[in-house]
Amino acid sequence: MAKKLSGFEVNILVYDSFVPKEIIINAECQPVKLNYLLQNSDFVSLHYRYTEDTKNMLGSREISLMRPTAYLINTAREGLVDSNALYKALKDGRIGGAALDVFDVEPLPNDSPFLQLENITLTLHLAGHSLNSMTTPFEILGKEIDRFLKNEPLKFVKNENDI
Repeated sequence: MAKKLSGFEVNILVYDSFVPKEIIINAECQPVKLNYLLQNSDFVSLHYRYTEDTKNMLGSREISLMRPTAYLINTAREGLVDSNALYKALKDGRIGGAALDVFDVEPLPNDSPFLQLENITLTLHLAGHSLNSMTTPFEILGKEIDRFLKNEPLKFVKNENDI
C-alpha cells in the first residue's frame, strides 16, 4: 500500500504491533500508536491479521477518534471492526464513509443495514486476492520458522509496548 501511495506525496502513518519499527521507517512510513493514527488520518486502511487480540480492534471508542471526514477501508478481516459501531458511526455521520470488502456474514445478506447507507462502498470479498496472495503467507511463515530454528531474531513478533 505504501509503495502504491508513494507518488501522491502523502504522509503514511502505520500502526503495526507485529512489524518492527525499522521496517516501517525503511518503507518511508511513520510508525505511530493506533490512537494517533486514528486521530490524524484522512483514510484508515486495515491490513491486519485477525486474532483474538485483534478482534474488534476498532470499536466505538476507536471509531470515535477518527475525523468526521475520514474514511475507513477494511479489506483485511471482518472481525477487526465492530460492525455495529461502524454502522452507527456511518449512519450518524461521525465519519465520512467506509469501503468494506469483508463482512460478519458473507455474502452480505439482503437485509443488511449497510445496504441502506449512502456513505459506504461494498464489494465482494475479493480485494485481497492476487497471484501471490495464496503463497506469500506461507513464504513469510517459512522464513520466520527458519529464523527461529537458527536462533535469529524474529521479524513478526508482537511488541507489547506498541499497543
